[in-house]
Amino acid sequence: MKSRIYICDTTLRDGEQTPGVAFSVEQKVALAHLLDEAGVDEIEAGTPACGGEEAAGIGQIVKLPLKAKVTGWCRMKRCDLDAAADTGLGTVTVAAPSSDLHITKKLRRDRSWLIEELRGVLRYGSALGLEFNVAFEDASRADRTFLLELAEEALWLGAKRIRLSDTVGQLDPFTTMELFESFKRIDSNLEFHGHNDFGLATANSLAAARGGATHLSVTTLGIGERAGNAALEEVAGALNCLHGVKTGVKLSHLAPLFAAVSSFSGRAIGPGKSIAGEAIFTHESGIHVDGVLKDPSTYEPFSPELIGAERKILLGKHSGVASLRHKLEDEGVFLGAEEARNALPVIKKLIASKGSGEVAGNLSGFGEYMPEHG
Repeated sequence: MKSRIYICDTTLRDGEQTPGVAFSVEQKVALAHLLDEAGVDEIEAGTPACGGEEAAGIGQIVKLPLKAKVTGWCRMKRCDLDAAADTGLGTVTVAAPSSDLHITKKLRRDRSWLIEELRGVLRYGSALGLEFNVAFEDASRADRTFLLELAEEALWLGAKRIRLSDTVGQLDPFTTMELFESFKRIDSNLEFHGHNDFGLATANSLAAARGGATHLSVTTLGIGERAGNAALEEVAGALNCLHGVKTGVKLSHLAPLFAAVSSFSGRAIGPGKSIAGEAIFTHESGIHVDGVLKDPSTYEPFSPELIGAERKILLGKHSGVASLRHKLEDEGVFLGAEEARNALPVIKKLIASKGSGEVAGNLSGFGEYMPEHG
């Protein structure tokens, strides 16, 4: 795996293709600022050929003083490149089908037609002065020899980067790594775009990086069509914490981005959602709390401060003596170990009668059972 992996966020394009989601121009501009502050390398701002507010939003984002590179997504059509140039974009990703399934069933064409059309469109893009990457749709189900031929053709015509797309989430980490290793003969930047139909998009992204990918395509919170895409926070977090790989993403700057994407998309963040969930540093189990109070790394994979979160100790039916003593100390009540062992059943009775959520942050009822402790 390379020491630096580039993160290309497509929340504003593929993420917005989540059914029922439509960002306004103002929301897209706000998200572009937040993505830039979070440190992503590239923002795929949308599809220029959609016109209207979509094109207007892209045009506004292009003009923003961002550190991230702004790109647009185009079909393999000359009119799409015209639309991109009209928004002021300098770089586009041209999407071309690569599997026989897509070529014959979707386009009702053949391989020869695809190669000739790709040549014509990319030459047209060069004439417009556009820098372009080429994304091969459904690459995970394409014939490997033909896919390599297409990639070499695109590079010969001036493509800066090749994107291999797992359009319907058909890969697993083993086949993903094999796919990217087979492209090592190509001296080029390689990008992986993974969908999460089998819950493997993040794992596949890491496998792609292991196989030679230099760029990874993600969306914030993993939003996207069907089961979504590889999640920005998961991919960047895993690369950082598990592999020591730099991405440029500032994990501590992601919370405002999560809140905005959740609000604008209407998609709630589950409390246990990896990296982004509000409960991922909340501990109840007695064994876990005892370990965390002694050394947080015993039951936490990374520090909550890394993502701007806070650790919480919750009292519940699984709590132990260490949890109880810690929570009571927060309330100004200090118990010895033996006292805490005796008090634990009392607290569990209180939890059963009032509910753990009510008791967790308020132990005022404790005095009803042990008045000598206030």
